[in-house]
Amino acid sequence: MAYGIAWYFHITYEPPLWLGGVCMAVAAAGAYAMRKRGVLCYYICVALLFAAFGIALAQWRTHHIHSPSLHATLPPVQVSGKIAEIAPTPKGSKLVLKDVTIAGIDPHDTPHYISVTLRSYDPSLVTGQI
Repeated sequence: MAYGIAWYFHITYEPPLWLGGVCMAVAAAGAYAMRKRGVLCYYICVALLFAAFGIALAQWRTHHIHSPSLHATLPPVQVSGKIAEIAPTPKGSKLVLKDVTIAGIDPHDTPHYISVTLRSYDPSLVTGQI
């Protein structure tokens, strides 16, 4: 299952939604056909079935929690949102913002959360702050 999940999150494109289900059906049919023919072939088909299940599970989870994402690098723009999380880094801070607005981006195309890296640490920042 982990191989299927890893493959899904490794690829650089979004495969069709039916892919996981079709792979599971093909692997299940292969396992059923090989159950009496050869132990090795049967176990290979079962392993492929688990990998296909991992693909289907990753696809379902991705579509279930779907949130808009930015698909291109933006030029410098004004970003605002509530601070959901603050994590100090060796060179500054990493902020996670929620309820985000980005200048020039339609609100329906704006991610629910974004990560922002600051070059310096500001101790006055607190969660919940806008």
